[in-house]
Amino acid sequence: MESCLYKMKDRMDKQDTRIQGAEDRICNLDDGANKMEKHLVRMENRLCMVVAKNVDLEARGRQNNIRILGIA
Repeated sequence: MESCLYKMKDRMDKQDTRIQGAEDRICNLDDGANKMEKHLVRMENRLCMVVAKNVDLEARGRQNNIRILGIA
């Protein structure tokens, strides 16, 4: 009877170890996902700034392309 209890305790200890390992991995993945989300937001902001600069530069370039015809 006692050997049966020891076996069950051993199995429960192994399960506890596996569960703790799984919880640790989940926490690490969650932390990584949060970091990636913050990085993605920063990159989206930078992309918006680059697009705005590109639009501005194209508009300024068009302003310099004015031709005046008929002046002699």
